[in-house]
Amino acid sequence: MGILQNKKDIEQYFYNNWTFTDVHWSGQEFDIQGRDEWIRLLYVPKSITATGLSDDVNTFNGIVKMAIFAKTEFRCFELLDRASTLFDSVKVGNSFTTNALILGTGMTSDGLFQFADIEVEITTH
Repeated sequence: MGILQNKKDIEQYFYNNWTFTDVHWSGQEFDIQGRDEWIRLLYVPKSITATGLSDDVNTFNGIVKMAIFAKTEFRCFELLDRASTLFDSVKVGNSFTTNALILGTGMTSDGLFQFADIEVEITTH
């Protein structure tokens, strides 16, 4: 499974299953004018292979990073719940999602939006 295929699989899975807000796709221009909420999706490839005691090989393929933006903290947390559930131990292509980590929440520097950052690990068994 290559890096490009992982990216395609993750983005297709997200495209098929996320219906709650507009999506700012990585590498695409995105105008926030007139928007009250959105999510930014980014796949960051990484490669680490670990062999366990029983010779099970797990390859860490990367991280799905999501940044959620909404006008209120309540809505931001609601979308955070939905995003973390969407990637909760699912098979995406030939990979599996594991270890969702909420990195933090807060207010954007201009004070207009609440935000939440989340990462999900992608592995191949």
